[in-house]
Amino acid sequence: MSLRIAVGTKYLADRAMAEVVAIARACGADGVELAATHLLRAVDVVDDAAADPVGLCAGAGVRLVGATTAELSPAAGADDLTEPVSVLCEQVAAASRIGVPALSFSTGRRDTLSIDAVVRAVRRLLSVAEASGVRVCAANRSGSRLEQIEDFRRFVALLRHPALRLRIETGECHAAAVNPRDVLAEFGDVTAAVVLSDWRGRDEVPMGQGRVNLPGVVADLLRVDYDGWLIVNVRGGADEEHANPVQRIREMIAAGAGE
Repeated sequence: MSLRIAVGTKYLADRAMAEVVAIARACGADGVELAATHLLRAVDVVDDAAADPVGLCAGAGVRLVGATTAELSPAAGADDLTEPVSVLCEQVAAASRIGVPALSFSTGRRDTLSIDAVVRAVRRLLSVAEASGVRVCAANRSGSRLEQIEDFRRFVALLRHPALRLRIETGECHAAAVNPRDVLAEFGDVTAAVVLSDWRGRDEVPMGQGRVNLPGVVADLLRVDYDGWLIVNVRGGADEEHANPVQRIREMIAAGAGE
């Protein structure tokens, strides 16, 4: 099975949705993951083709992978996620109405938020996701409640559900001194998306200039016939320092397939 690549919108959240889809197509990506800003515009604007994610993607010949959302984090450091999970539940329902198949969320800081609070909130979210037919993906972040491999173990053990998957961000793993290959070896079967980015320390750098072993990650995914998405964040500019990362990943896929 060929690995599929989608363009992420970490650096494109302020661009118009049509422009983001055009960038994904120009990069040669198979799909696109929209930002929360695009999701909100699609919900708020009716009968506007420029705000229709499904129509825009179909017209460009790219798959709509999903959208990112706000952090699942309590207000004022309290260990209470009632309000933020309510907002996320509303976004899941909205995603279902406009045809967005998946939403990704991250969690608040590990020094102020308990894993038990996250589990309670996600259980509530899953009931809405299952009813809406939308998959929710929990993303790791350095310093967040979902950071270390032990966090993944407890999270997955308590919340195995067909509507829940992981979104593994290789750079965030590196920033937290966690080997993303170890995470994927253990949790690849419940991972829907792998964000491929190169980091040096806690800073993201152009692909090939950091210390994340991206070719090794890609080769591992090829060996296990990974069927989720690879996501790469592009900047949408002509700066050669940030050359098309989609093409870089395709080269890694070709090299890994030849091993």
